[in-house]
Amino acid sequence: MDQTIQPVVTALAAGAAALTSGASPTVQEAYARLKAYLANRYASVSADVAQLESQPESRALRQQIIAQGLASSAAAADAELRQRAQALLDALSAAPATVTGVSLQDIEAAAIHLRQISAQGDGDVVGVEVRQAKVSGEIDISDVAAAHRPDATTAPTFQVNNHR
Repeated sequence: MDQTIQPVVTALAAGAAALTSGASPTVQEAYARLKAYLANRYASVSADVAQLESQPESRALRQQIIAQGLASSAAAADAELRQRAQALLDALSAAPATVTGVSLQDIEAAAIHLRQISAQGDGDVVGVEVRQAKVSGEIDISDVAAAHRPDATTAPTFQVNNHR
């Protein structure tokens, strides 16, 4: 991969991944600006960027396709593209990581029972996160602690999205 294209592709992949894990507003804005620029100047890779977001399991393949698409254009000489990619990478490195005690995603279960969960970290801290779950029975989540540092305890944090 061309060394001038690699930071752009890395920024896109990291930005897409950050969106799925609750990126900060600064990261979201930097990612949106990079995507908008790509859509205006390099429309041929826009569909691949969208697939990078919607199909994270194909991230490596999408990165290669995006790199090839950019390499076949004038992207290697595009200073503004590199600046926008660098702005996104800077925003990503400045954002504290989210720490999650237990994360369940895309599951089907008869029941969920979670107890005695502890999560600690410097950034956002989530005790339990459940996304895209189909549960036919009961959900029992108890004794969850989420703290920003080892000596500070906060109220339990739960995120349940798209529970079916």
